[in-house]
Amino acid sequence: MLKLLISGKPSELHPFLFDLATQPQYHMQLHTIEQSPSPTGEAKVEAQLQFVPTHRNPLHITLITDTGEEIHIHFVDGHMVKMDETITFISGKVYDIFG
Repeated sequence: MLKLLISGKPSELHPFLFDLATQPQYHMQLHTIEQSPSPTGEAKVEAQLQFVPTHRNPLHITLITDTGEEIHIHFVDGHMVKMDETITFISGKVYDIFG
């Protein structure tokens, strides 16, 4: 969970918070710190955000050893980027229920 302290003019603060609250991948709780604007015209709000992905990207990789054995790796939120002809960058989350 992230904790943000947001301050600014109310005319800029409210649209920003409304837009953030409409994003489905974030669960947000707001806590008002300064309800009435300060002498500088700024209001302060504390927001607690929890990132909840709406789309998971599964990736299944099969590696073949020199002896012909196949190794299967299943990634959650996987990404694969071909760097050049001989290098491929693979990342993601792996859950080992026996680990």
